[in-house]
Amino acid sequence: MNKDEILMKSRQEYQKEDEREIYITTQGFMYGAVGMAIVFFILVFIKIFLKEQRIDDILAMYAAFLFAHYVYKYRMDKVHKNIYPMLFWGICAILNLIVFIWKG
Repeated sequence: MNKDEILMKSRQEYQKEDEREIYITTQGFMYGAVGMAIVFFILVFIKIFLKEQRIDDILAMYAAFLFAHYVYKYRMDKVHKNIYPMLFWGICAILNLIVFIWKG
């Protein structure tokens, strides 16, 4: 094997590791988002039905998470269909935060 073949083989091996790391990171974030959604719904259930409390605070956090998700998707893909959910979740986050601050 000459020098060029060795370099090409080495680059291919590193490229596979990079793709694997990206996949693992992406899957980790997806499992984290699912876990957060489960905890969110448990907290909503507890606050509404057991403690009879307002849920503006955790709704603002969850909406902010979804807003950030769609901002990132729009910035990376430049697909205009991501603008509508981005605006929706951004407005929801801001309104829930305002209601939480106002009503306490």
